[in-house]
Amino acid sequence: MRLLRFCLLTGFICFFNNSARAQENSPPLVGVEPGMVYKHAVTVQLADWIVLGNVDVSLNGQPYNWQSSNTFDADGDYVIEFSGLDSEGNPLSIQPIYFNIDKTPPSININDASSPGAMPSITVVDSNLNNQSTEIFLDGQSYVPSEDANDIIVPGEHTIDVDTVDTAGNTESVSDVVNISPSCTTSTTRDHTHAGSYLSAVHYFPWHRPSAECPLPNGQNSGWCTCVWGPKSGLRPARGFYDSANLSVTVSQISQMADYGTDIVSIEWGDPAAISNFLNYVVPAFSNSSIAQRNVKFILMYDTNIRLAPGVTTIDFTLDSIRNKFTSDFASFNTGANYFNNPKYFKFTTSGVRPVVYLYVTRSIIQNNAACSTCIKTAFDQIHNDAVNIGHFSDLYLVGDHTYNNFTNDPNNPAAFDTNKLKDMGLSAVTSFAPVDQGVIPSGGTVNQWADKLALSYQKTIAKIDNLDTSTRLVDLMPGIFVQYNDEWTNTAFCGPRLNDVHVHYHLRNVSDWQYMLTTAGKNQAFLAEQITVMPQCNERIRTNNTDGRAIVFTYSYNEWYEGSGMEELTVRTNRYPYGFGTDILSMMNQVLH
Repeated sequence: MRLLRFCLLTGFICFFNNSARAQENSPPLVGVEPGMVYKHAVTVQLADWIVLGNVDVSLNGQPYNWQSSNTFDADGDYVIEFSGLDSEGNPLSIQPIYFNIDKTPPSININDASSPGAMPSITVVDSNLNNQSTEIFLDGQSYVPSEDANDIIVPGEHTIDVDTVDTAGNTESVSDVVNISPSCTTSTTRDHTHAGSYLSAVHYFPWHRPSAECPLPNGQNSGWCTCVWGPKSGLRPARGFYDSANLSVTVSQISQMADYGTDIVSIEWGDPAAISNFLNYVVPAFSNSSIAQRNVKFILMYDTNIRLAPGVTTIDFTLDSIRNKFTSDFASFNTGANYFNNPKYFKFTTSGVRPVVYLYVTRSIIQNNAACSTCIKTAFDQIHNDAVNIGHFSDLYLVGDHTYNNFTNDPNNPAAFDTNKLKDMGLSAVTSFAPVDQGVIPSGGTVNQWADKLALSYQKTIAKIDNLDTSTRLVDLMPGIFVQYNDEWTNTAFCGPRLNDVHVHYHLRNVSDWQYMLTTAGKNQAFLAEQITVMPQCNERIRTNNTDGRAIVFTYSYNEWYEGSGMEELTVRTNRYPYGFGTDILSMMNQVLH
């Protein structure tokens, strides 16, 4: 300052050489900026005004043999310092140069929650982390953690996405699906509730053989030609004595059921003729253009008696031959015959994919078999496992036809079935095929009595199922009802003078009878099992069932004329045999169930 005043006062013009100081204020290095973080290698050169003979360079506190061009590649911090003299011999005054190389992306970890119901902790680790550049998304929505480490999240599966970028520009993204357990005390119960909607299923029998006229000569009595169709009755199907081994017949019958809202055709499988016709005429009918685009589907009604032990009332599962035949049949449904994979085969898809199979006459399995307490369970375990391992389904949905075992005339007697066997079979639902076997209504009994007694049987059944231990799978009640029934064909005297004898029979007098049966013993008795998980502290009540609230109501039958049950039209209808009501029965089913 004194020198400056002197120059001004004396009038001298003064020149100052500040080049050395100016150079010290300019960058000593080319190719790097102080304080920067790079995600790539850095090549650095000395500025032209740095003379290595006069200047020493150190790297991270250690002498460094500086070259004309120097490349730094490893991740880490770099500190380059200079010492020595400037061009005028004065000590250098250059600030150290700091920079960093970081080629490594951040590390993201989604950790287990610290406590039930809490949001999992998320850690992001990086040597050059930018906290402002990390984003968290919970189920696709931006999520900002609170100061509370135990943010409470709704229980169940959630998707967590984390995106981050460090100051070098390295990016990382992680996505994970986590299961948040309830943060509150839970209790689980089982109950049955009325169905929310109904599927109409009709039993169908594809074993009819053609006949020109009945009765057959020489006293033959088979197929169509039972005494019901004899000259004294005057009954004839409107389709004639048709042949089930005729594609036009099966297409016509299934189309008619579809026209009136039938959702499921339950097709008997067991009799050799039925199996052959099922494969060659019934399944192809579902591919016919008049049916393929319709909603109607089919299931197997596996006839345990006819298939496994014809003519025997008890199926002996202690026999290897019986068990092997049973399990090999079901294995073929997954692979050989491959019925389960047919797009028209009905499956429940609420909790996985489960083909529905109707097991006819399970009373023949659950009675006896005491000699081998595990034989039934072993066989049924195998068909369940095969559905998973061979068919690649979630399981089977087995409907066990069992509730009419030893149900007596006493309306207060509970429906008799062995709940342990129910568990051994792994049934998903129970039903009743032929309610007449629940106990014969006395002569002169009304349709309402039949329906009321069947409804009571189902209510007693539900009570038994509800008493099962909680380890048992959910078991639904899919009611079975019947259009009409007459077993008089079994009495050889029927064709003779005892024509007017009263046997087990039930006839619709009019469609109002059918409406009562459909509603009282059918729709009103469809109960779905559900598991109820209650979480009081979370104020939640979660209900789950097998079928998404849908129940199947099974009807016996479309054409089991061998025992006087059917809904096809007849050419003659009499007071004693008022079987045929045309399409009125199908129409009423559609009206009540849909």
